[in-house]
Amino acid sequence: MFCRHLALLFFLVAIGPGGPHLTLEAPDAVAAGGGKKGYRAVSDRELADIKESGFRPDPKGKSMEDKWFADTKAGAEQHRSNFPDNRNIVEAEVPADVYGRSHVDPGIDGFGGFAVPPVDQPLVKPILPD
Repeated sequence: MFCRHLALLFFLVAIGPGGPHLTLEAPDAVAAGGGKKGYRAVSDRELADIKESGFRPDPKGKSMEDKWFADTKAGAEQHRSNFPDNRNIVEAEVPADVYGRSHVDPGIDGFGGFAVPPVDQPLVKPILPD
């Protein structure tokens, strides 16, 4: 009995406090400072808003308040192929604590992703092309 408990303890230590994550991540999926990189397919209008104000819920209320990010660029490209108006891919650096508070879905769109709540969106740093 003791051995089973010891084995369970070693397993829990090995997977860490956040539990196992089943997403397949690109090698560049870790952001500076130990955070996470995320990728989001956006329309031209949302891209202009991100350039001006960063990530935030649509001020006109025409979208979900949470912002979904794919774990990989390929995941965002797959989303873009399903929604042609979202023709731009925005890369973002998500602080580790923000990612830790986000809703993670390892199977969404077949690639995995996470949703950042409105209160944390200003902490997500967009990486925009010049």
